[in-house]
Amino acid sequence: MIQAVEYNNNFTHDIVIGNQFESLFGKMVAHYKIECKADFLATTTGNFYIEYNYKDQPSGILKSEARLYCLMQVTKGINRELQEGSLYTINDIDFFYIIQTGKLLSLCRKHGRKVQGGDGKNTKGWLLKKADLVL
Repeated sequence: MIQAVEYNNNFTHDIVIGNQFESLFGKMVAHYKIECKADFLATTTGNFYIEYNYKDQPSGILKSEARLYCLMQVTKGINRELQEGSLYTINDIDFFYIIQTGKLLSLCRKHGRKVQGGDGKNTKGWLLKKADLVL
């Protein structure tokens, strides 16, 4: 169990807390279903696109069974030759946010702007500013 601690300027103490959070993160990744979404435009638009409808049917975040969402800003790799079974590597991901699906949905409903997009304009989604993810 991770305990709340007061500020402490002691590396030996802080490493214990850091190790506890690393362990918690590992358990989260191992035991919870995570929906990963790569966004190639987030770097230029400042937004993530979160789908909620496809051909007038609930989809995306509204149908997801994942407990967590991982939103990735990807800027490289798309023009690379297929190597080792993948067009992308960890170096192509600028950064990512991991957020509980329910919290992401709440942020979309509160701060997102509804737009039509992708897949032949058959989807609807929220554009959520990256800044709104770190409230």
